[in-house]
Amino acid sequence: MNHCVKLSLAILALMFSVCLGSMLRAADIIDSKLGIFSDQADVGDVAKPGAVEFNSKTGEYLITGGGENIWNTNDAFHFIWKKMSGDFIFTANVRFTDTNGAPHRKACLLVRQSLTADSPYADIAFHGVGMTSFQYRDASGELTHEIRSDLSAPARVRLEKRGDYYSMSVAAAGEELKLNAGYVSVPLQGDLFVGLAVCAHDNKTVAKTAFSDVQLVPVSTPADAKPALENTLETVNISSTDRSVVYHTRDHIEAANWTPDGKYFIFNGVGRIY
Repeated sequence: MNHCVKLSLAILALMFSVCLGSMLRAADIIDSKLGIFSDQADVGDVAKPGAVEFNSKTGEYLITGGGENIWNTNDAFHFIWKKMSGDFIFTANVRFTDTNGAPHRKACLLVRQSLTADSPYADIAFHGVGMTSFQYRDASGELTHEIRSDLSAPARVRLEKRGDYYSMSVAAAGEELKLNAGYVSVPLQGDLFVGLAVCAHDNKTVAKTAFSDVQLVPVSTPADAKPALENTLETVNISSTDRSVVYHTRDHIEAANWTPDGKYFIFNGVGRIY
């Protein structure tokens, strides 16, 4: 009997331990300080360290970031990420919570090859002045390029990866997301760092940004999927090759030309001239 009682108590103790362990693991997931992400760090030369506050009830991330910029050949910012491979759709609402920061402080949805300052990357950069752009660096130490959105200060943005191709979609408050720049080939390979980034654009201070309704969803593209027709009218800076979106449509358009006074574009589409 004594052996049976001891065995029963041991089994009960083991069951309690397993259940308690399961409860702790579930609580760790629910109360994670980083939400759906796994780690955080300052990248590059950052004088003032960044931080993350995650509200598990609202799902909002309040990220503080320093650093000089995410641009040119080297970056400096605060980053919260998870490692992913394959295609994904990454969407979030973005707003700066500070009102007196540098005009070009940045809040980004970012995918990066590594955590080195000169790493290749692709992102959607929401600037303090409202300018929003798709930015990318093709190789380590190369210059950054961008495609500027024609929508200032969007409420919600989306970065999508399909193979080597990336695209940006934007939406004003209360409106649906619409493709605005894409598809751009950026040769990032293997496991990538995917997450949220904030840069103060001034290494002597920090910027604060709130990201809400954050969704990072892996996707797969069927082999027989038919691509949608997307047409974007852009201007191109000849010296930098940076581009600015002027007009986007799913209708077929062609033969864009400036008017003689240089103020407007005219182009053909759907049997008419616009």
